[in-house]
Amino acid sequence: MSATDPSPGRLRTSLLALGALGVVFGDIGTSPLYAFQAAIATGVGTGRDEVIGLLSLFLWALIIVVSIKYLMLVMRVSNRGEGGALALSALARRKLTGRTQRWAFLAGLVGVGLFYADGAITPAVSVLSAAEGVEVSFPSAAEAVLPIALVVITLLFVVQRFGTGKVGAIFGPLMIVWFVTIGVLGLREVIVEPAVLAAFNPIAGLAFIGQHPGHALAVLGAVVLCITGVETLYADMGHFGRTPIIMAWLLVAMPGVMLAYLGQGALVLTDPTAASNPFFNLGPGEMAIPLLILATVATFIASQAVISGVFSMTRQAIQLDLIPRERVVHTSESVEGQIYMPFPTWTLYAFVVILVLTFGTSSALAGAYGFAVTATMLITTVLTLIVARNAWGWSPVAVTLAFAPLLLIDIVLFAAVSEKLPHGGWVSLAVALALLAIMITWRRGRVLVRRRIAGDSRPIEDLPAMIPAGGTRIPGIAVFMAASTKVVPHALAVHLRHNKLFHERLVLVTLLYRDTPHVDPAARVLTRRVADDIQAFEMWYGFMERPDVPNDLAEAWAMVGLPGTPREAMYVVSDDALVVTKMRVGMPRWQKRLFAVMHRNSERSADYFRLPAGQVIHLGTEVEI
Repeated sequence: MSATDPSPGRLRTSLLALGALGVVFGDIGTSPLYAFQAAIATGVGTGRDEVIGLLSLFLWALIIVVSIKYLMLVMRVSNRGEGGALALSALARRKLTGRTQRWAFLAGLVGVGLFYADGAITPAVSVLSAAEGVEVSFPSAAEAVLPIALVVITLLFVVQRFGTGKVGAIFGPLMIVWFVTIGVLGLREVIVEPAVLAAFNPIAGLAFIGQHPGHALAVLGAVVLCITGVETLYADMGHFGRTPIIMAWLLVAMPGVMLAYLGQGALVLTDPTAASNPFFNLGPGEMAIPLLILATVATFIASQAVISGVFSMTRQAIQLDLIPRERVVHTSESVEGQIYMPFPTWTLYAFVVILVLTFGTSSALAGAYGFAVTATMLITTVLTLIVARNAWGWSPVAVTLAFAPLLLIDIVLFAAVSEKLPHGGWVSLAVALALLAIMITWRRGRVLVRRRIAGDSRPIEDLPAMIPAGGTRIPGIAVFMAASTKVVPHALAVHLRHNKLFHERLVLVTLLYRDTPHVDPAARVLTRRVADDIQAFEMWYGFMERPDVPNDLAEAWAMVGLPGTPREAMYVVSDDALVVTKMRVGMPRWQKRLFAVMHRNSERSADYFRLPAGQVIHLGTEVEI
C-alpha cells in the first residue's frame, strides 16, 4: 500500500459516515422542505429584520442542539456503544435506587412511546411536504397532492418485506446528491442577497423574540421542526459510531441544511411572494420536476430510516419484556439487523395513512411533529444529567454549568410546541400515552402470571423427587424452556403430574436478559447440574440480541457431555391460556383484558427461541389472573 492510500481505518470511517447521511440525517436533511415555510406562516411578516431573526433562530438551534448538545455531550453517553431512550434509561438506573430509579425507568418508557409517535408522523409530514411541490410546478394539479403522497407512502411500506439491505446501500450516495443540491440552490440566493449572513449573529434571533413576543411561542414551535430527527443521532450511534456521525454532520449535512435555510430567507427578501413555498421556489423553472423527484426520494429515505429505527426499538422493547413478542422475519442470511416485522409495519402504515387523510397538509401536521421531538429532547437531557452526576462523578457546579442552559432551551422549546397541543400535538401525546399503557400493562401482566404459576411451583432442588418412580422413561433428551432458574418449569410440572412419563435426560433452559446491548459470547451460557440425569443452563442476552437457543447452546451442550446436539433434542414449551377473573388483584380488569389479548396474539415461544421445527411439544394449563 502506498503512502497516499487511505488506511483501512479511515476508509471504514468514511463509509460509515456515508451511510450515516441517509440513516441518521435523513429527517433533519429534509426539514428545509417545510420548516422555514411553517415559520413564515405564523404571520410574522417578511421584512428584513423578521427574516434574518427567523434564520438566526434556525441556525443557532442547529448549532446548539445538534452540534453542541447531542454531538459533544449526549453522544458521550453510551451503553456499551449503544444509544437511545432505552439504553440511556438503563445506564441512568444503575446508580439509582428506590423511587428515583423507577422514575428513570418511566422516563425511558415515555421516550420509547414518543419515538414511536415520531416514527408515525415523520413519513406523513415528510412525504406530504415533498408532494406539495406539485402545487408549485403545476398549480392546477393541487388535488393530486394527497393521492401522490398516499402512493409514495404505500410503496414505502410495501418494500419493507424485502428488507432494506440493498436499498440502504444507495441511501448515502443519494443523500449526498440531496445535500449538495439544496446547498447549491441556497448558495445561489445567498450570493444575490448576502445580507442574510447576519443571521449568524445570535443577537438577531434574541432581538426578534423581544420585538415579537406575541409570535414567540408560535415561531419557536416552527424552529423545532429544523431539528426533528435529532434523537436519531443518538439512537443510531451503535450502528455507525460517534466519529462517523460527527464527520457526516460537519462536512456534508450541516453545511447543506444551513445553506438551504439561508437561501430560502434570501429568496423571501428579494421576492416575498415566494414565501408560499420557499423551498420549491429556490430552483429555476427547468429544475422543478427533477427537484420534486429528488425531494420525494429524500423523504422516502428519511421515512425509511425512521421505520428501521422503529423496528430496532421494537426488538429492544421485546428483549426487555416491555411489549409482547412479535413475529420477526429475517430478510438477510448474513446481516442480523436486517429484519421485517409484519404487524408493527402495517399498524404503522394504517396510522400514517390516517394522519395524511386527517391533516391533509404538512403545515397542519407541524404541531404534532414538534411535541414528540421536544419531549424526547427534554427526557434525554434529564437522563444524561443523571449519568453525568452519578456515573461520571461530575460535581454539582459542573453539572449546573453544563446542563442548566440546555434544560432551559429544552423547556422553552417544549413550552412553545405545547401551545399546539389542541392543533395536532395531542397526536404525539396520545400515541405516547397509549404505548406507555401497553408497556406497563404487559410488564404487570407478566409479573402477575409468574406469581400465579410460582404459587404452584416447587424449588428446583425438589425436581429429582418429583420424577415418579414407576414412570415410563422415553429414550433421548427433552429440553424444557423455563421462566426461572429457581423453580421447576411449569410445563415440566404439568408433564410429570399428568403424563407420568419423562425422558432419559432432562435439560432445563432459562433465558435471562441484561440491561446492556450485547453479552460476551464466552459468558452467554452458565451450566448447573441438578442431578445425574438433569442439566440446567442459564442463557444471557443483551437487549440488541435475538435468541437462537439451539445454536447458542451447542458449545456448552458438548462441554457438559450431553450426547448429540441441541438441534436433535425434543423441546417442551409452556403455552398457557389466560382466564380473566373479576378479582381486582394485581391490576384493574380492563388491563387484564388488554394483557390477555396481547398474550394471545404474541409470537409463539418456539418461533421466538428459534427451536427446530417438528421437534417442539406445547404444554400448558389455564392460568387465572
